[in-house]
Amino acid sequence: MPATLSDSIAIAQRREHARRLLSAPAALMADLSPGAASAPVHLIDISLSGAGFLHAGLLPSGRQFVLQVLLPDQSIPASFLVTIVYCQPRPASHFFRCGARITGAASGGALDALVDFLTKPPST
Repeated sequence: MPATLSDSIAIAQRREHARRLLSAPAALMADLSPGAASAPVHLIDISLSGAGFLHAGLLPSGRQFVLQVLLPDQSIPASFLVTIVYCQPRPASHFFRCGARITGAASGGALDALVDFLTKPPST
């Protein structure tokens, strides 16, 4: 339970966008320059305001990255500018559960592709 009114407001604001669960490989990069190093991550949920994923290492809060993912029914990966909000160890694995705020699109059409994915009914 939230400790204060401001905690309650922060939780409500964090969840103001529809969040979709998914299981998809993705990449985390320092930038989109040719030859930029990337680290594999596993996306577990996404919304217009943020994404949750598993990563093999601890990521510092406040660090900015580019998150690149091929959303379902898309042929071109979407790239988003993200800022790490938290990164916590998962007790039963060697991975960290990370949450990142989406702060913008790093590729043309990325936000449109995300809106399409979020508003399309889940396939059965």
